[in-house]
Order: sequence, then C-alpha cells, then structure tokens
Amino acid sequence: MLNEQIKKRSMKEKATEELKKFAVLSVYLWVFLGVFGIHRALLLRGQVPGSELSFRTGFALVKALVLAKFMLIAETVWAAETFKDKPRVYSILFKSAVYAAILVCMDIVEEVTVGMFHGKPATQSMTDVGGGGVEGIVLVGIIAFVILIPLFAFREISDAIGQEELKSLLLKKRGTSTTV
Repeated sequence: MLNEQIKKRSMKEKATEELKKFAVLSVYLWVFLGVFGIHRALLLRGQVPGSELSFRTGFALVKALVLAKFMLIAETVWAAETFKDKPRVYSILFKSAVYAAILVCMDIVEEVTVGMFHGKPATQSMTDVGGGGVEGIVLVGIIAFVILIPLFAFREISDAIGQEELKSLLLKKRGTSTTV
C-alpha cells in the first residue's frame, strides 16, 4: 500500500514537472513566434488585410504548442544521448538547427493553409514564406536558429549545474558581499 502511494506521488510529481516544462517551452516559443508575427505585420502594413495578420498571430500559439510537444518528445527519445560525450555547445547548436528546420516546415504548412483559405494554390502560397522564395525560407530558418540558441543554452546549463542552482542564480537577490 505504501509503495503504491509512493509510485502515485512520484508519477504525479513527474507529470507536474513535465507540464511545467511544456508550459515554459510553449510560452518562450509563443513569445518568439508572436514577436515574429508582429514584425511581419509591421512590414506588411497596408499590403495584407488586417484579418489575415490577426489570424497569423493566433496561429503562433498553435505552432508554439506543437513545437514544444515535439521538443519534449525528442528530448525523451533521442536528443539527450546524441551528444552525451561531446561539449555542450554541439548539443545546443544541433538542437537549435533541428528545431529551426521543424519551425520552417511549420511555417510552410501555415502559409499553405492560409493560402488555401484565401483560394490560392499551394505552390503560390509557399512563395510567401519569409517574404518570398528560397531566400525567405532560409532567413526564417536563420532567425529561428539564432532565437533558439539561448533556450537550449539555458537548458544545457540547467542540466550541468542543476535546476535549483540555475533558479537561484537567476531569481534570488544578489548578495552584498563580493568575492575576489
């Protein structure tokens, strides 16, 4: 009976921790994608109907949730073991590149979906990614890659020094004494 209660509690704690990870990832990605959408809206002001731009900013939340789930699944399945014996910077850069590529694919799906909603063929909609053409797709990938680096850097640092130590370093008030 006691062993069963411990298992239940540990499963509940594990589920709560996974939910927290998912929430933090989702919020980070939603902010990134939302700011990206706002930037796009500023650039396309007057060229694209406002309803389409608001639809796209709403799509940012969906993409954030989907990408966060992909990240957690991949972390569980293979990502942790891939660079186990290598410097952490390789893991940071690799994960940033992989998830940037996934994000570009999601962007293409979004463009095709919005285009189909407006009666455009898929091939015409794909040219709208990142402002058009292969260059636009590459630029979206580069921006995503760069913005994902801090996320994975913090996660690697947290794994190295411990989550509580990282929280302490970032969130607790600094001491008045200095060590030299």
